[in-house]
Amino acid sequence: MVPQVVAQQGEMKTAKANLETTIEVLVSSGCAARANTAALVADVVSELAIPARVVEVIVDDADQARALKFLGSPSIRVAGRDIAPEDCPDDYGLG
Repeated sequence: MVPQVVAQQGEMKTAKANLETTIEVLVSSGCAARANTAALVADVVSELAIPARVVEVIVDDADQARALKFLGSPSIRVAGRDIAPEDCPDDYGLG
């Protein structure tokens, strides 16, 4: 099953009246887990009937990674919060 990504980076719009949660799947360009992670997120959203907008964010370089506080590929954020905050380092990057 190939999940449908509803938006790419730069196309994300504000959710209507906060009824829809934004889930970001942040990945580097060559991430081997990209498709599996997107499929897992899509399956969870579907199974739990979560009103969510899934957005894929491609992180291309170290400057962008630092600006996004990118923890590594893949990373998942729900409503702007990383799902694994206890793993948050002080140094962000593509690695």
